[in-house]
Amino acid sequence: MDRYIFETMNEQKSRSQLVAKHFNIMPAVVEQAIMQRNQLGSVQVADDIQLPHVVLPNLSYQGILLLCESHNFQLIMVIDEQYPSQDTITVLDFFLNGTGLDKLRSIQNQQELTNMIKEVLKHA
Repeated sequence: MDRYIFETMNEQKSRSQLVAKHFNIMPAVVEQAIMQRNQLGSVQVADDIQLPHVVLPNLSYQGILLLCESHNFQLIMVIDEQYPSQDTITVLDFFLNGTGLDKLRSIQNQQELTNMIKEVLKHA
């Protein structure tokens, strides 16, 4: 089952805690997965956008957490390493191609993200 979540970063919860909350993964496991991916190279896709990855086996939920902090974004991909969700990959491809990054920057709440995801998957 895929989830597409919009969150505004605040001081009460870390990135790992937010991913853990929405995707039912322990925060320490999330942080370790992100750190391992970061060791492979930069996750910066634009000056204001990062693409951290959480790639783990046997995930109950996959998807994307769009985390907004000021005018910076983290498009956090959560994906099962053995059975990656084709819908999540389709959404990610949309955001990383053409005008997708500009559209990502325009999202300001959960409803706007949900509407954009529906539109992307409808035309996939």
